[in-house]
Amino acid sequence: MDIIFIRHGQTAGNALRRYIGSTDEPLSKIGQVALKSIPPFERIKKVYVSPLVRARQTALHLFPNAAQIVVPELRETDFGDFENRSADDMADDPDYRAWVDALCETPCPNGDDPALVKARVCASVRAIVLTAYEMGEELIIIVAHGGTIMSAMERFSVPARGFYDYSVRNLGGYRVHISIENSAPVFTDAISFTDISTVL
Repeated sequence: MDIIFIRHGQTAGNALRRYIGSTDEPLSKIGQVALKSIPPFERIKKVYVSPLVRARQTALHLFPNAAQIVVPELRETDFGDFENRSADDMADDPDYRAWVDALCETPCPNGDDPALVKARVCASVRAIVLTAYEMGEELIIIVAHGGTIMSAMERFSVPARGFYDYSVRNLGGYRVHISIENSAPVFTDAISFTDISTVL
């Protein structure tokens, strides 16, 4: 069994390098044009998606005949006071500097705790994988966010790599092979892509 993780298309905030987590921002015109340059995959019948509109728009174009299974736990981090702001905007913000100095591993002010985000994402991915495995499915597709993908890849991939090693561009992602060990997924043979047509 394989799983394909796809990051949503570009939003206006992405283009400006802002922290776009809980902000429910749609795809930008540039993001829509890039998405429409990819022929849809009409044979896919089911896709798991974040509830945020940018992920659902991306999934709808790529997989127009698929049922969208909305999974709230696949949503992106809520960056709290840092939402919709860029690093340049916050260069003199002491809270932001402290967060960066802590390698972005502490809770965002008025936002999410990264450790809890990783835990909810990975629990959700584990449940999706185990259900698909029990049903004998051969391919799982998840359309979500950079942080979602990075969290799952860091947790389940062998050999182990760090969270930021799995950074992914808009409309990029990973295809990995899944095995089940001790009731948990193990990801191997990871293939990164910037063009989904190369792996699907």
